[in-house]
Amino acid sequence: MDDFDSLAETSDLSDEVDDEDAWLIDSITRYRSINMYEIEAPTRVIELLPSSHQQPECAIIGSSFENSALNDVQIVKLPLPTEAESSIHPEHDLSIDSGGFTHLQVHTAKSIHSSSCFAVSGPPFGAVEIWTSEADANETSGGSLRCLLTLNQQEQAATVSCRQLASSSILPQRLVVASTFSDITSYDITNPTQPTSFRHICSQRDNISSDQTDSIISIDYIHHNSEKNELVCCTAGGTLALIDMRTATTVQSSNILASPLRVASMDVSHNNSPLIVVSDEKGTLRILDARKLDRVLAMSAAPVIKISGSVSRVPTVCPIQVKFSPFSDTIVSLSGLDASVRLYSTQTFHTPEDKVSSEPFFLHGGHERNTRVLAHQWHPTIPWLVYSSTDDAHLDGWIPEAKYQLRV
Repeated sequence: MDDFDSLAETSDLSDEVDDEDAWLIDSITRYRSINMYEIEAPTRVIELLPSSHQQPECAIIGSSFENSALNDVQIVKLPLPTEAESSIHPEHDLSIDSGGFTHLQVHTAKSIHSSSCFAVSGPPFGAVEIWTSEADANETSGGSLRCLLTLNQQEQAATVSCRQLASSSILPQRLVVASTFSDITSYDITNPTQPTSFRHICSQRDNISSDQTDSIISIDYIHHNSEKNELVCCTAGGTLALIDMRTATTVQSSNILASPLRVASMDVSHNNSPLIVVSDEKGTLRILDARKLDRVLAMSAAPVIKISGSVSRVPTVCPIQVKFSPFSDTIVSLSGLDASVRLYSTQTFHTPEDKVSSEPFFLHGGHERNTRVLAHQWHPTIPWLVYSSTDDAHLDGWIPEAKYQLRV
């Protein structure tokens, strides 16, 4: 029996090697550039820092060990594509610019506009930490990273595992923190002891749920009309609400899902468009207009996922992420279902009545097949450059070959 087991293990290893070789050969025709990095721990966060913080290729990553007393918060220098027509760079080390330790498992991070600060949040307390990154004056090292203060450390510690974060250039040096519709707070980080709370506004609205179990899973500013200063909030239960941050009033709200489905992720267009994309826990994508939240414009049914021996090392929170391309409101990306990142054209989506699954026009399959993508992020200034990380502590930076880059 031992001989048969040994032969089986050898066969499995041989298959994996063959798969890797085949993927590398295939990558030459599929990617213009791909860099593969090993990081110290799995990360749910890839938050790129604007050039006002650090170099534009720097990003915040944070470890999320479930049973660790201390976790990492790091600023790393992400790989940028080379000028070569097609460049494949297998695994190598990632350069760390600066780092620090936190008692939180870092599940969300947000750079704060017009400042050198960023915020992180996560279990087990649901607290929010404000960190600052400061360049080294003699430029002999990357710089220093330190936690300035902690918000919400004790409030609702038993019920809130992570708070969602938003920042906008419209209101510089301000951070919006939310966990439920009855717990939305805006902080001026120059004076965080005097926050502006929106609890009394939202909880008075009959059409807004104040259920403490219906947690907000995403918040972001709508960018199509900067004068309005509007924030979109989405809950796991499927409630979308548009809040006017100037008057602290709820403009409109709607529930887009039928129970027992749950929302996993939401994003808003960054191309002066009112469009919103939402993914449920199965990967069904819905496109909505922030001006009319009660109507789904288009959707794509959940893709068929085949996972063989998948291992999730950070399993407690659904890692599904959906994001708009920063260069087009017709390109969206989806990850967290398996070891891949899917790129879709929303122009291939169908009406909600059709319930048809659209095929992605590109699928990044560079991660190990028995892993799960925990986070991905588009580069804000380099077209088609995407970063993705997995639960086996690897990070890829990749650009599809030109033939896969849809004209937008």
